[in-house]
Amino acid sequence: MYPMLEKLLHLVESWGDSGQEQGEASDGRRIEAIIARRPKYKQGKNKEALIPVEVGEPTLRYFQADEESNSEAMLINLELLEGRRELAHVRLATQKQRMEQYYNQRTNLHYFKVGELVLRKVTQNTRELNAGKLGSIWEGPYRISTITDKGSYELENRTGDKLPSNWNMAHLKKYYC
Repeated sequence: MYPMLEKLLHLVESWGDSGQEQGEASDGRRIEAIIARRPKYKQGKNKEALIPVEVGEPTLRYFQADEESNSEAMLINLELLEGRRELAHVRLATQKQRMEQYYNQRTNLHYFKVGELVLRKVTQNTRELNAGKLGSIWEGPYRISTITDKGSYELENRTGDKLPSNWNMAHLKKYYC
């Protein structure tokens, strides 16, 4: 409880012990005197402290809530939930479609045909040991023997020996003789 309210309750109880009734005018004056002596909160010039509405009065929403209306509202929300999920799924699908279209507009995909000559990008494990910074970036030419998947190819060298793994088109470049 609040300390000021505790003091007031204590005073009212003690007045009942002294033989005076609570409805007398002297008791009212005593309570007014106690309230007048309490410290005022710093607000500014000529302003008093106000009790916030949330503390002083319950809101209208609180008065209107009862168990029946609450259960009805919950059932309505439950029925509308499936529709909301479907709308969210549709929005998600359209967003994915837009992202795919944006990506496909920006990419410069070029597919190779079987038998074309290509250069292969040099990686760290295929690089010569002492090539250094000025070593070649591309090696080849290699011939495309088969298309394994969209953008993935099997390569063979000039003698017809196939390379051990498939190569993605990001690591290949067309060879112009």
